[in-house]
Amino acid sequence: DIVPWHLRGKLFGTIQACFNAGATLGPLIGGVLYATFSLAVFHLGPFVIEGLVLPFWLAAGLGLVGAFLLWRFVDETYSLKVLPADEQETNLDVT
Repeated sequence: DIVPWHLRGKLFGTIQACFNAGATLGPLIGGVLYATFSLAVFHLGPFVIEGLVLPFWLAAGLGLVGAFLLWRFVDETYSLKVLPADEQETNLDVT
């Protein structure tokens, strides 16, 4: 409901292309990270991160950043319409 009707197909195609690119490039990047850093150990203050789990932590960090950006910058435009109790239908025929 945010995007005008004439741009919805183009936006849906762009989003789907990004998902497909992520599904294609993600395992490749993860494999390169694993092959490069699998035997390394990183000491980040009190944290010790083995290279074996580096792709996981990278994906988790990017996911958290994306979730924060979505929460912070995308406004909810859909509003729920709550009816008063006396106007709600209570006897619905479901045949």
